[in-house]
Amino acid sequence: GLVAATWLNPSRGHRGSVEYFNEKSWDLFQSRIALQFVKSPIRWLVVDTNIENPARPGKSALYWRRDGPLDLASDRADEVFASRRFVCDGLALIRDRHGNRKDGVACGRRTDNGRAILDCDEIRDQKTGEFFFDDRYPKPDERSRLCFGDVVRVGRAEGSFIEIDCNEDGIMDGWTRAANLGSGFDRRPAWISDRITRRAVTRATSGCLQTKR
Repeated sequence: GLVAATWLNPSRGHRGSVEYFNEKSWDLFQSRIALQFVKSPIRWLVVDTNIENPARPGKSALYWRRDGPLDLASDRADEVFASRRFVCDGLALIRDRHGNRKDGVACGRRTDNGRAILDCDEIRDQKTGEFFFDDRYPKPDERSRLCFGDVVRVGRAEGSFIEIDCNEDGIMDGWTRAANLGSGFDRRPAWISDRITRRAVTRATSGCLQTKR
């Protein structure tokens, strides 16, 4: 065929994107875009992250450096895939290891001008650029939480909680209930455009429970 490899972008709402991921026929999945890390006092290092599908190894053309294609060890792809989870709950709060609320964690989400986005469900008026609120959503919700449909790296599990790195910087940012995340990384939840409906969804109703590979 004409297509040797497929690269799936991270959009949660593009038509067919979720279904294609769940079919497991993709090769590379762009899990996060434009993550900003401080490179110097006046410059950001902007990074996109990608995950290789371990069920379709050997696509070295998807990775490159100055001297040509880069082959990654299959066990590395397996490890990266196994340590990622989709957020499958509309109110997946970030907590400390004792279960207490942890404030001020933005998980790498920023506007184009660098403002940290704390409210996963913020909507701006397309004409004025102002935040849009109504009777159903009267004020911002800036509790630290994982945004529905996002990808996080997981670490230790203790009781009903699991450790999470939500901005791919290699440092754990806190904990969340394990039930807020998929039980594996092979099912991506379908996007819900209405923010009130989205905030009420749970793993059981999101469609991202683990299935056998």
